[in-house]
Amino acid sequence: MSKKPDHQPIAQAQRKAQAQRQQLIAMGVVGVMVGLFFVIFMVVLSRASAGVTIGKYDRVYQAITANGSAMMGDPTTPLMVAEFADFGCPFCLSYQPTINTLVDQYVRNGQIQLIFVAQMFHQNSQIASQAALCAAKQKKFWEMHDVLYDIQSKQGTDGFTIDNIRRNAEAAFSLDSKPWFDCIASGETQSVLNSAGQFYQSLHLNGTPTLMWSGDAAAVSAFSTKVGK
Repeated sequence: MSKKPDHQPIAQAQRKAQAQRQQLIAMGVVGVMVGLFFVIFMVVLSRASAGVTIGKYDRVYQAITANGSAMMGDPTTPLMVAEFADFGCPFCLSYQPTINTLVDQYVRNGQIQLIFVAQMFHQNSQIASQAALCAAKQKKFWEMHDVLYDIQSKQGTDGFTIDNIRRNAEAAFSLDSKPWFDCIASGETQSVLNSAGQFYQSLHLNGTPTLMWSGDAAAVSAFSTKVGK
C-alpha cells in the first residue's frame, strides 16, 4: 500500500517564504534605488545649532495618510520612505540636513513620497507632535515640522509650549490659529500618535531617527492610502 505524499515540508516552505516576504515589506528593503540608499544613510557629523531653515512647500503635494500620518510627494509613486522621528530628539535635529537633501533631490521631483511617523520619547514631544498634526489639517505639517526643529535648536524642548509654537509658526508661515488651537485642545490627534507608537514597537525599532523604505506597491498602498487631498 503506497503512502500518501507528505505535503508538510512544502507547506512549511511556503509559510517561511510568506513570512520572509512580509518581513521584507515591513523592514522596507524592497525596490530601493542606489542613489536613495546613499542619501538615506549619509552620515551627518555636526549638529544644527544655528537654527533650521523653514522650508517652502507650496508646490509640493501634501496629504494625510489613512493612518493619520503626514506625507508629501507624488502620491502615485510606488516608492515610499517613512521616517520615524521625534521633534524633541537631538539626533533627529542633527539629521535634518539629510532629510532636506532627500526632499530636494527625490521628493520635489516626484521620485518618492515621504511619510513622517511621529514618536514621543522626549520631554514635551507630545504637544509638539499634536501641533504638527493639527497644522497638517491646514496642509502645513512640513512648515510646522521645520518650525519645531528650529525651536528645539534654539530653546530645547522647553520651547515646546502652545503659545511659543504659535508665535514661531505665525512668524514663519500662514497659520489659522483658532482651528489649530481647537484641534490641539480636543486631543483629536492623540489616537494617531498612539497608533504611531504602537507601529514603531511592532517593528522592534530601537531609536530615532529611523528611516524605512519600500517599492512594493501593495505595502505602500496599505500604509499611505490617502484620506483626500
